[in-house]
Amino acid sequence: MRKRLYAYTKPNIISVRINDDEMESFEKLLQATNMKASELMRRAFLLAKERFEAAGGVGA
Repeated sequence: MRKRLYAYTKPNIISVRINDDEMESFEKLLQATNMKASELMRRAFLLAKERFEAAGGVGA
């Protein structure tokens, strides 16, 4: 059962240190968007990737 459960989870973790002002801004975004932190960060990474690609940068 454990092996099957693991197949559906996301095994990679990213840890970030932010200051109090950045955390306050992040919490406001979470409340305004009604998203979980992981979902908001996944969307932010996707947006950053799309912008890099549009500018001819990473992954283009």
